[in-house]
Amino acid sequence: MPISVELGADGIGLFRTEFLYLERSTLPTEEEQYQHALAALRAMDGRGVCFRTLDLGGTSCPRRCASRREQSRAGLALDSLFPVAARCLRLQLRAFYRAAAVGPLRIMFPLISGVAELRTVRELCAGVCAELQRDGLEYNPEVPLA
Repeated sequence: MPISVELGADGIGLFRTEFLYLERSTLPTEEEQYQHALAALRAMDGRGVCFRTLDLGGTSCPRRCASRREQSRAGLALDSLFPVAARCLRLQLRAFYRAAAVGPLRIMFPLISGVAELRTVRELCAGVCAELQRDGLEYNPEVPLA
């Protein structure tokens, strides 16, 4: 990424996050994801980074994050229906909101197809921010969603 800054990049328009999940026998922790997001933000030296949340469908579904039942639209599913996928997404969002306290960050959710799904995403993000506040962690609640 430093070369992109040297060449005049204004930021990263799409930072895919699946690489943290693939070819692992365990799920990445919130702290691992936070450190990766921080590294990207610091490398971009104040330029924005848009992180895409896990795309749990199709070929990019991490082996440990969701069963075949959970692969379709799992990122937006209710915790009671898809607990592992929901936990993956919640940890990822916690890491992003924490990293956003350090630099300009946007969060993109793949496959949003309607107002109801957008409301679900916003409710999920509000819940994550409430958790972070309750846990006494530094975070930025004003992260733009894409």
